[in-house]
Amino acid sequence: MTETQDVAAALLQVPSVYTPDGGLCSAKKFLQSRPNGVYTCVKAKKWMSKLSSVDHLSKVIVDWPFHMHRLTTSLLLMLDLENVKYDMLKLKTLQMATERVVTAVLTQWQATESIDGILSVLWYPLLQDGMSNGYGLAVHICSMPTIQSTVSTLLVYGEKRKNARCKYTKWIDDRVHIEKYMAHVAEKRRGPIHEAVLSKEGPYGDKVLLEGLVTNLFVGTEAIGAELVAGGIYNKYHGNMLDNDGSKDLSLLRCSWCRR
Repeated sequence: MTETQDVAAALLQVPSVYTPDGGLCSAKKFLQSRPNGVYTCVKAKKWMSKLSSVDHLSKVIVDWPFHMHRLTTSLLLMLDLENVKYDMLKLKTLQMATERVVTAVLTQWQATESIDGILSVLWYPLLQDGMSNGYGLAVHICSMPTIQSTVSTLLVYGEKRKNARCKYTKWIDDRVHIEKYMAHVAEKRRGPIHEAVLSKEGPYGDKVLLEGLVTNLFVGTEAIGAELVAGGIYNKYHGNMLDNDGSKDLSLLRCSWCRR
C-alpha cells in the first residue's frame, strides 16, 4: 500500500483522512504526477513504538535534518535563479507543515505496515490565475525496493547536473536518456546495471566521478580514504576530490551529521 497527501502549506492543515493511492506505487511516479518542484527521497525505517510527535522523526527517517536542509537549500536556490525573494516566515511555516504532514503519513503507514518505506517530500509552487501563491507540499510513502543482489554493477555515464546543489523534479525527465542507455547496456551485456555514476572531465584527461544518478550517495574516485581538510574533501593522489560541485557541499554536510 502507498500513502499520498497534498496540503497547502501556508494553512498548516493536516487532514485526518488519508486515501491509499495504489496507482502511485513508486516515488518516481508520484513525483511525475505533481507540478515541478524541489524534492527529497529518504528511507523511513520501521518503528515499533508509536510515532507520537515530530520529535521522533529522526529516529524513523534516516538523516531527517539533512533532508530538510536539502529541501530548504533547493527551494532558495530555485527562487534565487528566478530573482524571487521568499518570505522567511513562510519558509518556516512550510518547514513546520512538512514535519507535521510527514509525521501523520508515517503514523498511518505504521498502522498498516511493518516494513521499511521510501518517503518522498515535494515542495511545489501554488498558482492562482497564473501567478505564484506560495508553496504547497505533497508527501508520499511506499515500500522500500527489495535488494535482489549483494553485488551492484555501476555504469560511469552522463554529465553532471546543471545545478547539483538543487534537487528539482525536472531532473527526473532530464535523466531519461541516461536511463535508456543503461537499459541498452544491460541488454547488451545480459546483466543488470544497478546505477549510473555521473562524471566530468578531470584536469589530467581522466574522469572525476561525482554522484549517483538516483542514489543519495556521493562518489570518490578511488577507495583510498578521503578526509576532511580545511573545508574540502581531498585524497592524497588527486587533491580536491569533488572540486566546487554541489556534491562536495552535500558530502561535507553529510559528514558533519555523522560526527554529531
